[in-house]
Amino acid sequence: ASNDLQIALERSPSGSVFWCAKGNYKKIRIVKPCEIYGGFDGNEASLEERDWAANRSVFSSVEISSDALIDGVTFAFPPEGGEVSFNNADNPTLKNCRFSKTVSAGPAILSDGCSSPSLINCALIDCRAGASRPSPLILFRSCRNALILNCTVANSKLSQAGSPAIGFRDSTGEVHNS
Repeated sequence: ASNDLQIALERSPSGSVFWCAKGNYKKIRIVKPCEIYGGFDGNEASLEERDWAANRSVFSSVEISSDALIDGVTFAFPPEGGEVSFNNADNPTLKNCRFSKTVSAGPAILSDGCSSPSLINCALIDCRAGASRPSPLILFRSCRNALILNCTVANSKLSQAGSPAIGFRDSTGEVHNS
């Protein structure tokens, strides 16, 4: 167990699995394949016992440059903004994540140069994108096989009228039931 997720990520071998207790987590950078699960109160014996709605693991910002799964985490950016960025990663996935009242200078989620980035069962609620430049809430740039599945965008604002909630630039991908 560690009180500092960033140090644990740096010191652990590739493929490590992390269970995050409820609480706030500063910006993290993921450079090795791993799985991060949020929603624990500390008394669970199995992954199935967690409750990410009741035990919010709140991340302020994440940069991913490796194969990673983040599941059951809430993103709440600080007033100066934040984002979740996938950079040249293979198979980065956000699953069962919630973006709540986030403000980002550009997109809230930026996937740049990735292979098979996925957003599954995620919600962007009361978010604002493009605080300093016109941007969609979610932007895939130079990505292959992007997937958005069963995600919700509600009560969110874009800085420029007519900007799409989801943008694909030089990318291929699919959006289903979202």
